[in-house]
Amino acid sequence: MNRLASWGQIPFQVRIANDSGQELPLGETGEIVCQGGGMMLGYWNNQEETDKAIKNGWLYTGEVGYFDEDGFLYLTDRKKDIIIVGASNVYGSEVEAVLGSHPQIGEIAVIGTPLEEEGEAVTAVIVLRDSSSAIDLQELRRYGSGRLADYKLPTRLAVIVKLPRTPVGKIDKTALRKLCLKGIHA
Repeated sequence: MNRLASWGQIPFQVRIANDSGQELPLGETGEIVCQGGGMMLGYWNNQEETDKAIKNGWLYTGEVGYFDEDGFLYLTDRKKDIIIVGASNVYGSEVEAVLGSHPQIGEIAVIGTPLEEEGEAVTAVIVLRDSSSAIDLQELRRYGSGRLADYKLPTRLAVIVKLPRTPVGKIDKTALRKLCLKGIHA
């Protein structure tokens, strides 16, 4: 459902779209796209990235979310952070929310790491709450079982001392993927 918003004098529209650009109904999760007079014209001197981001006058934000029945917009993840398991999408933020409540976990980031044949493995990268505690993959999977579908449960685990962060303090999932490719996962 298109939502029309107006802050100041320049109205814009926001909708949720699937991978084909078709609008999704209320409650369904997809990419957040917007259109309006205050939207960017493109990336400076980068037509290729502009063409990826702006399609038919709509800006594809790279953010994933949904509208609820009251018209509130919820952000759930970044599109580049969606993990492809078989033919299913796994939102790392959902797995983080469930497993992050484990009493031994201080911080968690869930990323996709490539499998040899195809697709990705759900990989949990954690920082323990207490350096004297320990957790293994089977314990983590048991903890999430019943709260997450089996395909969303991690199949790889890395325990590290500190999660890498971006300059603004967000967990740097790109850096985590690089670390996992170097073999930090168990």
